[in-house]
Amino acid sequence: MRAEGFDLAVQLQGAGCHSNPFVCRLGARVTAGSQAPDAPSLDRTVPYTGHQHEIYRFLEVVGLVGAAPVTLEPRLQVTAHDRAAAAAALAEDDRVGFDGWRRAGRPAHPGRP
Repeated sequence: MRAEGFDLAVQLQGAGCHSNPFVCRLGARVTAGSQAPDAPSLDRTVPYTGHQHEIYRFLEVVGLVGAAPVTLEPRLQVTAHDRAAAAAALAEDDRVGFDGWRRAGRPAHPGRP
């Protein structure tokens, strides 16, 4: 593999204890990846965090070598069924009252008198 003359080798396999030495042996001009405290170093590293979602870890690593940063925002798709179920639940509250709010001296629905 060294004969390939890689410009870049990116390690996306965990903390780097075993994978970083392999990546270094590839002979790439630049190496990058995550690194635990006891793992060998690469040219560019981010600290390995075990309780981090892999997508975020991978984005941090590729950011080390120039990948454009992105923001991941959670999205929730509300379906027509969801809207109907919510409307039914609100209608039920109007019929029977939401005693928890009333006992606290609040209207049945926040924002409504």
